[in-house]
Amino acid sequence: MTDFRKRGSKPKNPYTIPNDEDSSTHGSSTTGSGRYANTADSDVANRQSSANRNASSGADNSFLTTLSTWIASLSKWFSRSVRPPPPPPATAETQEAIERITAMKKTTYDNDTNESMLKELWALLQPDMPYERTSSNWGNLGFQGKDPVTDFRGQGILALENLLHIARGKGEELQTIMQKDKLGFPLALVAVNMSHYLCGVLEKHPGLVGNELFRGVADTFDNRSALNRFNALFETIFFRYEVFYSRQIREYLQAGGNAAFVVMQFNPIRDRFAKEVDTEILSGQFKREHVDPAVESAAVPSE
Repeated sequence: MTDFRKRGSKPKNPYTIPNDEDSSTHGSSTTGSGRYANTADSDVANRQSSANRNASSGADNSFLTTLSTWIASLSKWFSRSVRPPPPPPATAETQEAIERITAMKKTTYDNDTNESMLKELWALLQPDMPYERTSSNWGNLGFQGKDPVTDFRGQGILALENLLHIARGKGEELQTIMQKDKLGFPLALVAVNMSHYLCGVLEKHPGLVGNELFRGVADTFDNRSALNRFNALFETIFFRYEVFYSRQIREYLQAGGNAAFVVMQFNPIRDRFAKEVDTEILSGQFKREHVDPAVESAAVPSE
């Protein structure tokens, strides 16, 4: 038996990972078994680590799937629990009032009966000019042709009644609006479109809007009492739209829009306005008596 103590050395552990110096001294054959053993241990560790990661990933995926399902179920439950109550049905007086308004919309202009209304409208809004039944001067009031009657075809006599209503009560304000806008405010065009829009609102939301609008009107029921309520709503919407329209045109021009194409912006602006008011109606935020503060400052002429 060899005495290692006499030689001053220690027996080498065959499983110790050799360093470069050991390999050069003793050769690769004496260290191979240690390298292979260590590689085997490393492979086992790697496989175990991979298995752990896969198990952890699977657990995470399962948790996320469960969480997503739970959130979706909670969202459905919450949406059902906060769903607004259905709108109230239209009362009998609301239905009758809407029928009377609709009948006026379907009544076409008759020159023998209704020309006096055109004369009054002309006198209120351009009093310094002699009246002309057909004239290009109707364009000053926002009509699209020489004959103003053609603009009322879609809304019948109702739109003329609406326009004459605000001309009687707010004639000076309307003149100020038309004069302050260098590009011109299409007064008649706006009136006809807002009249049409409000008829659509009453048709879609008769109880939600009409019940409040026409409450008590049956006490003195006739076409004029229903029209007076509709005119009040029309006036609010008209002057609110004037502020909205003017702001939209101003922003369009400030963004580099061509003044020659301003007229082409009318329909998109009208649709955006309608969407805004529709949202207020459905959320219960719309009030008939509400007028944007900016409307009052814009509508009242400076002294």
